[in-house]
Amino acid sequence: MACVDICREQAITINNGLERPEFDYLLCMKCGQCTDVCPTGTIVKGTAGFRVLLCDKLGRHPALARELPGIYDEETVIKIVKTCIRFYKEHNRHGELCRGFQ
Repeated sequence: MACVDICREQAITINNGLERPEFDYLLCMKCGQCTDVCPTGTIVKGTAGFRVLLCDKLGRHPALARELPGIYDEETVIKIVKTCIRFYKEHNRHGELCRGFQ
């Protein structure tokens, strides 16, 4: 399967004039599947790791998750999760949502 075909987001097209892939980075999910099937090795992986998304509000007026900038290794993600849980335990009141977590 070609890298153009593997991309479910349709973020890759082939520029026939230049015979190379072109990316729509607004559509790209950075999943890396294209790098696994690229027949020429033109598409290579950068930093591997985890993206972290945080959501601070649910309920009647939910807020969408916000992505922390960067790519994190497993140990750092675990520290982030533990910090979030500790914050929630220290600031919630009887299971209510934390107010002021910005």
